[in-house]
Amino acid sequence: MVQANSGLAENAEPEPDEPASDDALAHSLLSVVVLLKRLPLTGALDRGSLFVLSELALQGPVRPSTIAASLRLDLSTVSRHIRALEDDGLVERSVDPHDARAQSIRVRPEGLVVLEQAFRGRADHIGRATHTWRPDEREQLAALLTRLAHDLYPDQPTSEHPALKLHARKEHL
Repeated sequence: MVQANSGLAENAEPEPDEPASDDALAHSLLSVVVLLKRLPLTGALDRGSLFVLSELALQGPVRPSTIAASLRLDLSTVSRHIRALEDDGLVERSVDPHDARAQSIRVRPEGLVVLEQAFRGRADHIGRATHTWRPDEREQLAALLTRLAHDLYPDQPTSEHPALKLHARKEHL
């Protein structure tokens, strides 16, 4: 059996006018995610609690089991983070209006401030990393990443995150 020769040497980079493969895109995104995870956190929260707090803010008042399912974590893990967030005054519990036997968790304004600070810390790191980029390159990257986020999860309001809304309000004051 004869294999077709693509004209590229093994391990050679594709020509600039060739579209990136799905593997190349996935590898690039994974590299960025891994590097972002290595950045220091702003504030006293650990990554897990910040992750849970962010999801709580995104979903609004919700049961812990819903957050656990969304994050694909064990309920006991999410409950531990919620207790810590509650102890820090960042979230509060209330009786679920649809089921008095269940509890609903919501983020307090202080929790949104913590999320905004974490977002600002990440944005500052990204700003330093891309400070030599042209403004149109930065805008293009932001637009493409927003599009990708929407295409990955079309039902998820990627631009409606409460922490981003808080950040936008502060910038317009």
